[in-house]
Amino acid sequence: MSTYTIPAIAGRMGSTKYYQAVMRADELVATVHAAMDFPEFKNFMAHEQMQRKLSEERVEKMIVPYLTNSVDRFFGSIIVLVFNPDEFTFEPMRSLGVPKLPNAYGGLEQRLGALTIGGGMLFALDGQHRLHALRTVINETQTPHLGLPIDGPYKDDVRSDMLSVIFLEFESTEKARRIFNKVNRYAKPTSTSTNILTSEDDGVFIITRCVASLDEPLGFYSYVAPPIPLKFNDGGPVVQLEGASLEAKSTSLTTLELLSESIESLCTATGQPPLTEEKTIVRPDDLALKTAYEVCARWWSELMVNFEPFANALRSPNRLPDWRANEALHSVAYRPNGQEALLRGLADAHSISKMSPTTLVDRMNHLPLSLSDDVWDGILLGGGDHRRRVLGFRPVAANLVTYLLIGPDAFGARRTQRLLDNYIESKAKYNIVRRVLPKPVV
Repeated sequence: MSTYTIPAIAGRMGSTKYYQAVMRADELVATVHAAMDFPEFKNFMAHEQMQRKLSEERVEKMIVPYLTNSVDRFFGSIIVLVFNPDEFTFEPMRSLGVPKLPNAYGGLEQRLGALTIGGGMLFALDGQHRLHALRTVINETQTPHLGLPIDGPYKDDVRSDMLSVIFLEFESTEKARRIFNKVNRYAKPTSTSTNILTSEDDGVFIITRCVASLDEPLGFYSYVAPPIPLKFNDGGPVVQLEGASLEAKSTSLTTLELLSESIESLCTATGQPPLTEEKTIVRPDDLALKTAYEVCARWWSELMVNFEPFANALRSPNRLPDWRANEALHSVAYRPNGQEALLRGLADAHSISKMSPTTLVDRMNHLPLSLSDDVWDGILLGGGDHRRRVLGFRPVAANLVTYLLIGPDAFGARRTQRLLDNYIESKAKYNIVRRVLPKPVV
């Protein structure tokens, strides 16, 4: 590697000296490589080598399109280990001998300066996937693993992006491994709830926030009011923001994660274009957001006004803990697993039958909605000696809701037979014998 000099800031954490610098993307990918590319580190990142295929797919499907399609693209610092360099020196501004620096630089002249690196090998201790994505965008016309075309309005701009880079000089394999381990171990991924609350590119998450009155739909020029109020009359939150489960004593109606899942199901059922960030990479246009939001708002307005359990919750949120008990009249509608089955089943019922929200929500009011009902034994509630244990969500529960809402003719003979087989099998696990499906509410 040739010798080059870059502006840098010197720092130290514990026994580790490091240098914070910036490099052009094309310079970075030309000089820094992945540890797996060096024979000296054959076993250094065995886990990364084992996961390489999966990692490459994520890079090519998500990070590469993000770089080429997002004007607001941004990465955190890439940590680079400098191995056996011929030269690795930092020259602070103080060494320039300038008699008088501006006041703003007082005390900083020992930490600000120029870092010179010559020879040796540079590899990414953290940021290998980002580096791989940058190299792919800059050097290729299609992705090397999946053969996807590399396009997007900012493809040619990426090479001149200035990237934040932290340089460390190699001291020992043990220390390098330790830093790699701690950087990755303590880099906790954001939760699903946090992603829903903060994403400005995922259309489903944007619509979810608007439906729940957390954001204004005016941002994409919709004047339809959010159907779910932010708070109950007693001041408690209608939608729990963190986590997918509800405590038995919770006075929230549902969770943000469940609401988001329902929005995605409704968008699919009503034929909206792809809206998730995984599909679009960047924020969908305002018209797509407006259209999808207004469709989802109509469905959720129908649910909040005319679905009896939800309407009751708006009037008496303090009763929710009691209504969540297994034997309560509408307990299915107040438990997360039950809500997931109802909401997914409702969306699927519309997808198959094209029935209106009014018709389907009215029919939902006539479903068996108590977990203590025999219908849910072995489906949403453990049967026999396990009746008090609420089961995790099972797709058969959502399919059963769909069947009960639209009946066998609309559901179709093949679907009905599969549902019956799954229903019998689920019941049999708890020694419950059933040979027929429950009667639809049609």
